Amino acid sequence: MCNGEIYNYKELAKKYNIKLKTESDCEIILHLYHLLGCNMITLLDGVFSFIILDREQNMIRIGHDPIGIRPLYVCNTDKHLVIASEMKCLTEFKGDIKMVKPGTITHYDLFTKAHMCERYFHLEFPITYTNDQNSIEMIKETLYQSVKKRLLSDRPVGALLSGGLDSSIIVSLMCEMIKPSQIKTFSIGLKGSPDLEAAEQVANHLGTNHTSVVISENDMLSAIEPTIRQIESYDTTTVRASVPMYLLSKYIKKHTDITVILSGEGSDELSGSYLYFHKAPSPLAFQNECIRLINDVQHFDILRGDKTTAGNSLEIRVPFFDKQFVTKYMSIDPNLKIVRGGFEKYLLRKSYEDKLPTNIAWRRKEGFSDGVSTIETPWYQIINNYTKKTFNCTEKEYYLKVFTQYYKGYESLCPYEWLPKWMEQTNPSNRLIL
Repeated sequence: MCNGEIYNYKELAKKYNIKLKTESDCEIILHLYHLLGCNMITLLDGVFSFIILDREQNMIRIGHDPIGIRPLYVCNTDKHLVIASEMKCLTEFKGDIKMVKPGTITHYDLFTKAHMCERYFHLEFPITYTNDQNSIEMIKETLYQSVKKRLLSDRPVGALLSGGLDSSIIVSLMCEMIKPSQIKTFSIGLKGSPDLEAAEQVANHLGTNHTSVVISENDMLSAIEPTIRQIESYDTTTVRASVPMYLLSKYIKKHTDITVILSGEGSDELSGSYLYFHKAPSPLAFQNECIRLINDVQHFDILRGDKTTAGNSLEIRVPFFDKQFVTKYMSIDPNLKIVRGGFEKYLLRKSYEDKLPTNIAWRRKEGFSDGVSTIETPWYQIINNYTKKTFNCTEKEYYLKVFTQYYKGYESLCPYEWLPKWMEQTNPSNRLIL
């Protein structure tokens, strides 16, 4: 069984002279396993969680993609080994539930029940790109190919467009491959929010078929509980950003025929572009923090992206987390990636400043959970006022209370609270940093 997309399945079938019997891109996994064994996982270019039952060797193989784009949980009990894409499927077994680490393949012996987790993708990036010119050339070529392969679909494709740099870049690249008027883009926010205004500007500039979904404070507040149940997390930053993404996914499913959506997720982890990175004490510390974020992202932004969309029968695709792009982009000298001239993501901005309006190409980082609300009344303030008045508790206490209603005993699956580093800040909102 496989949940995912293998983008290079046709190339692999041709290389190994494999005759595919179905139109499924995941069929290639079985053929490669028969030919090459477990080493075949290093050849896969895509996002996946798969399980192979090998009766001949009495083994179960559990494979996870390099970044953990497709969530994967495992529950081990005295009688069962249970595997699922969502935690909620496993709680009835009363066992120890864990997220399978990304970039690994786990070997489980059906007789002895012994298991070994083997890492095949390592977050080690030797410096390859040492100047602006070759870095920018690499970014343009690799990200173009990353978007191109993610447009291959037998279903309609759209894009989330917040008006921030990352989603605007992805949509601009889509417009090079598809007629812009055929690309449906979507943004969400309270009336007068920065994201709605910026997204409309980008959509008009590129010529996409754009929809702005305007919601109310009550819409967002009433969606907090179903969102927490869906995403299976109580992390403050994750919940804040998941609510509008959940509502937008719900709208897309209800009002369009779109099933595949591209998104700008991943750029912040790879680029070190959260605003606290302005405080990075050194390029090495900057690089190490990026690697830490990539290693843990399946617990936070990736979890949010997959579960809010999949919970509404959509498939999210994230070009910035392409295996080739991650490997190459992280091999840029961190001295070139640190904040330059007061701007994070300097190289990305320079790479695409000619394709976007100037104010968008050089727009300051605005977290998704901030950009959907107005400057005067931030989303975090709306939530805090609501939880204090309605439940007489803090925002964090409210999230945990809701989580334990559904998943009591599994609080450890949220490994820690996502907070900025190198500063004393207990509220993760970007609007409170710098």
